[in-house]
Amino acid sequence: MRAGPVLDLFSGMSAVGHAVGVERPVWGNDVQHFASQVMQSIFVDGDTPELMKDACRCITAAEEAKAHLESELSELLATEASAESAGRVEALLDSNLRIANSRTSGKLAALSSICRETSGLEFYCSFSALYSGAYFSLSQSIQIDSIRWAMDRLLREGSISTATWRRLLICLGKACLSASSTTGHFAQFLRPKESSVERYLSIRSADTSRLFLAACASVRPVGTASWRAKNNAFRDESNSLLRSLLETGRVPAVVYCDPPYTADHYSRFYHVLETLVLADLPEVRGSGLYRDDRHVSDFSIKTKVVHALSEMIENTARVGADIVISYPAVGLLGSPREVMPGLLETFYSRVLHIKEFAHSHSSLGASKGYERLPVTELLFVATTPR
Repeated sequence: MRAGPVLDLFSGMSAVGHAVGVERPVWGNDVQHFASQVMQSIFVDGDTPELMKDACRCITAAEEAKAHLESELSELLATEASAESAGRVEALLDSNLRIANSRTSGKLAALSSICRETSGLEFYCSFSALYSGAYFSLSQSIQIDSIRWAMDRLLREGSISTATWRRLLICLGKACLSASSTTGHFAQFLRPKESSVERYLSIRSADTSRLFLAACASVRPVGTASWRAKNNAFRDESNSLLRSLLETGRVPAVVYCDPPYTADHYSRFYHVLETLVLADLPEVRGSGLYRDDRHVSDFSIKTKVVHALSEMIENTARVGADIVISYPAVGLLGSPREVMPGLLETFYSRVLHIKEFAHSHSSLGASKGYERLPVTELLFVATTPR
């Protein structure tokens, strides 16, 4: 493989960047806002030696917005606290239903209107209005909204740098993952059941402020600031990014591609974290409260996947980079052992089907219902663009 920067075209939580380490420059791309922010914070931004101090300042600054939201939503909070104290499934379901109804015609709907009119200058209510009584308790949602608001306030006042703001954002995202009433992702949320009510209440009792501070104490960027200065983070659709890199002349040496391979669009696992980044109030739909504007990938549409892969390979060859593709033996692309080499040979002179290995993919709450799925992963490498 050629020496030089390696571009992870679908970086997600930057596992490839961590694997490559500081051996060469690392570029990462993801169409999702939160994933792109992770790449920027961990692999590009400078050091933030005062992060814990700034996180504590953020918690303090959040009290103003938190007090306002708690005052406005006191009745719903009292109902929720009573239901959690009773520990009965019926009471919990009733509390969650009251919160859901308030989103459309109650206090939460009114607060959403005020927040839109004032551009969130006095408080944010995205999580309270969209995800409370679902992915989080109302109390947890208020904490998240308030910390998120405080971060923007401190940045706006010039009290923290953009790099600090971004790292605080990543830490708040980690806190959200730890506090969420889910099985570890945001494809769907848990509902209280007799068989699991104790676990449900345990998750709901998590203090998001403490989880935020714990994340701030553990999150560290990779490598030195001088090494990170050579890296890049992008937020774009994969083929669009490759075309723009060709136009600007900023080209990587190697492109690693681990594209989506199922009909379950990955944006259903990121939508809550997208709202965390954007701090907005989008229309949401479906049982998972998915954002109306969530990304839909051609790689996850059976009639479009071959064209999307062919375009990706062609664009990578045009920028002059070697390509590495990871794809499961069973995915939307039929017979990848036969199809992938043919696609690669159209644009590369040297094509290797390097190896197959047993692996397990997280289903991320996919329709099959299994938490982990055993697969055979196929690794293809092509060099010397035609």
